[in-house]
Amino acid sequence: MADAAGPVQPATVQGLLDDAVRRHPDEPALLGDDWLLTFAQLDHEVDKACHVLVGEGIRRGSTVAASSSNSADIVVAFLAVMRLGARWVGLNRALSEFQRHNLISHSRARVMLADVPFDTSTGNRERAPVTLITMSGTAGDEWRDRIAAAPTARYKAAPVDPLAPAAIAYTSGTSGSPKGVVHSQHNITLPGRFLATIPDFDGAAVGGVCLALTILNVIAVSVLPSIIAQRPCVILPRPDPTLIADWVERHRITSMSMPPPTLFDMAHRGDIVPTSLRTLRHPRTGGAELPEEVRRAYANRFGRDIAATYGLTEAPTIVSLERRGRPHVPGSSGEILPYLDVRIIGDDGEELPAGTTGEICVRAAEDGPWGGSYRPMLGYWRRPAATQKTLVNGVLHTGDLGYVMDGLLFPKDRRGNLILRGGASVYPAQVERVIRALSGVADCAVVGLPDPRLGQRVAVAVEVNENTSLRAEDVLDHCRQRLARYEVPESVVFVTSLPRNTMNKVVRRAVLDVIEPLTRQGAHPTSEVREERADTTGAQ
Repeated sequence: MADAAGPVQPATVQGLLDDAVRRHPDEPALLGDDWLLTFAQLDHEVDKACHVLVGEGIRRGSTVAASSSNSADIVVAFLAVMRLGARWVGLNRALSEFQRHNLISHSRARVMLADVPFDTSTGNRERAPVTLITMSGTAGDEWRDRIAAAPTARYKAAPVDPLAPAAIAYTSGTSGSPKGVVHSQHNITLPGRFLATIPDFDGAAVGGVCLALTILNVIAVSVLPSIIAQRPCVILPRPDPTLIADWVERHRITSMSMPPPTLFDMAHRGDIVPTSLRTLRHPRTGGAELPEEVRRAYANRFGRDIAATYGLTEAPTIVSLERRGRPHVPGSSGEILPYLDVRIIGDDGEELPAGTTGEICVRAAEDGPWGGSYRPMLGYWRRPAATQKTLVNGVLHTGDLGYVMDGLLFPKDRRGNLILRGGASVYPAQVERVIRALSGVADCAVVGLPDPRLGQRVAVAVEVNENTSLRAEDVLDHCRQRLARYEVPESVVFVTSLPRNTMNKVVRRAVLDVIEPLTRQGAHPTSEVREERADTTGAQ
């Protein structure tokens, strides 16, 4: 680990697992409701998985794609790909077959592990059809059968370069086509090596993971830190509030990341017994804005604070994190990780002073025990122009806007989401934060409508809770008291469900597609409020 002698040295995933096996071979590593693998058993399963993958032609530099539900199998497959020095591509299970074919073709995957129907004979592919191995996480599927029949002898893999390409993580693609972020094993393991040093992964910790393990970031902040800290990790099948409460109580889970909608449900649903979460010391969240109301409701009900994070696939994963026992500062995503240096850059490329909003840029920290440890992403897979635009002289330009104050990072919004209304800058995330605090609001999305005079007008789609009597004027009155006049929405549309992509992120282009036709119905001045009810359930 990091010490005063120098930076954290590059490591492979297998090297970190080897250390856990050597120190605690008989301690639980992965477990579910009716199964358990010790560290030694996990390592043995990885051996057999290597034999299976090599039998399909997987070698160093080959690519394996996976789209399967949460189970020990997907973790074992990932660890085997790392041991072989191959490349891992996790694909969200909710992707259409067309999307999966495109990403498999783009990544040049040779093997596909899947529990969803997939026709390997179709698609516009550049190479031979991918080999499909079914992986359903249940007895009797093809992956389990092959593992059972695989040699039990130790697979002697050649040494792996920890700085070589190890994974391609496709971004969620809220606009345009997804980009494949390439990371090395050192990139993938560094967040876990840091997390293993904080109290969330101490000697009494029991990790839990309810988010999709097909997402590289989820493996990086849940499974890997548990392995590095040599503590058990409980694999939940999905982020269902009732199931989470049940499993936390039975397995005494102490640390878990959950999406904001799940935390909202847990804080407000009467069937969740507060005592069932008594061991969950400091739940983490990220990927979307966490409303202050949800934070307060959760703390009032369960007596625990939620830790907000900020991160992105290109980092990879966490850039800043709220620490347990330290006061929450509204709008902050916590302290910048010690191996990172965050600079705020203006439009002229110059660094901005503390407290001034600009683009969040990330590079390696030079000082401190973690100084010199961080390596930037290796680039976007087969997209050199995009790589050159995002990665400049070792500095990652995130495209996100925010500011730094007193060592805390305050993300504001995506640069592409910024609304320019009559020359004034409106940050949708700021307006959304205010509206989400209004009783009856489940979620909302603020977008800019084209306007010939002002350039853009502020509009909002509001997803409301059941049985609410919220009106557009209620939303506007709430905003007028808390926002500048130019930030107050001029169009309010109520929806049954906001359109989201497979990563559960709101698709703003789809929100615009909902709002624009409604606001164009009939001639009306641009300042008129439109109150409509639109059903966007299932929108993609």
